[in-house]
Amino acid sequence: MQVTLIDQELHPGGVCLYRGCIPSKALLHVAKVLEAARQATHWGVTFAAPTIDVEKLRTWKEGVVQKLTGGLGDLCKRRGVTFVQGRATFLDATTLLIRTTPGEEQRLTFAHAIVATGYRHDGVTKLILDPPTSRILGVGIAGSGAGELIAEGVLAVEMAALASDLALSIHPHPTLSETLMEAAEVFFGQSTHIYRPQKRRHD
Repeated sequence: MQVTLIDQELHPGGVCLYRGCIPSKALLHVAKVLEAARQATHWGVTFAAPTIDVEKLRTWKEGVVQKLTGGLGDLCKRRGVTFVQGRATFLDATTLLIRTTPGEEQRLTFAHAIVATGYRHDGVTKLILDPPTSRILGVGIAGSGAGELIAEGVLAVEMAALASDLALSIHPHPTLSETLMEAAEVFFGQSTHIYRPQKRRHD
């Protein structure tokens, strides 16, 4: 079987690698390093206040993205996949019109087509927590796959699970189920897709 992959970017990668998870996690790693340096004061190690070179930081982040997406490009070649940089539209049930990045047009006939829609909003999940203890008191879930998550939410409540328990659990990506994990991460101000700084708690 001959396989052709069409993407607007220089290499395949999709939303997660180019604009979502990977860039976010790269910057979150930097934030974690800064926080670790700040906390080191309690261990007897004090660092000077950091200076952030935004352009250099951005270049490093883009380098991480390019390394990963470039690896996918090489993998396509090794697997014998033809990669075309451009945007495709269906002309009929067996023909694509491809507008390549250089501005040219070409047609491709096919027997089977898979449309990768990328990241999309399938629903939303919200945790009801007890702030002092971070214990999960309830779960609000909306979306076409909400019924599949009810059992996990009920188990979390019955087992007196904490936000950290869900935040450390592993869910498949990209699925609605990972919104449980990210809802817990919001409590700590660390969610990959939602930036919400942790609120200060007053004793």
